[in-house]
Amino acid sequence: MTGIQVRGGNASLADLEAAGSLRANAANRLTIVRARAEKWLGGLTALTGLLTTAIVIKGPESATDLPIAWRVAVGLMISLALTGLVVGVFKAYQSAYGSPAALVEIPEQPISTLARRLDKVRDAAANAAMRGLATAVVSTVLAVALLAAVSVLTWFAPSEPSPDKSVCLTFENKLVAKIPGDNVSVSTLATGAAVSPC
Repeated sequence: MTGIQVRGGNASLADLEAAGSLRANAANRLTIVRARAEKWLGGLTALTGLLTTAIVIKGPESATDLPIAWRVAVGLMISLALTGLVVGVFKAYQSAYGSPAALVEIPEQPISTLARRLDKVRDAAANAAMRGLATAVVSTVLAVALLAAVSVLTWFAPSEPSPDKSVCLTFENKLVAKIPGDNVSVSTLATGAAVSPC
């Protein structure tokens, strides 16, 4: 951003100092953005670790009571949320430390345009870091919202219907009575009578 020029008017000392600050800020923009991304990175990583741990510990326990269709839906939602968390952490790292697969080199020649080329590369890197940080934050927030939806879904989804446990009393292979429960006490049975699970 070497395009900052002082033009016209009577600039005060404070105006000239402000122009100098703008130039310094423009030169340090990438460093400022990367420092901000480093701070966000710690929070996003901690949040991702906490949520992943909660899913691993609590998830299977909550899902076993759900009907199979609901389990599949919950599993897909958790997979999407975890993908969002991974994308968020990756983009935060990329914003803080640059792309792991790219290193921009600026040739020194011609020297006459070196400052402009350096500013252009710094601006592009700072803009990419800001976009990456925004993507990281949005991705993490959406993943957290999706995990909250999963949690609510497991609270209010219908539970797997329990098998109908009952005991049948038959006489000569004909049903006489169906008694709810999984056992019944019988002291004596007539000939031809039987007690068995239904």
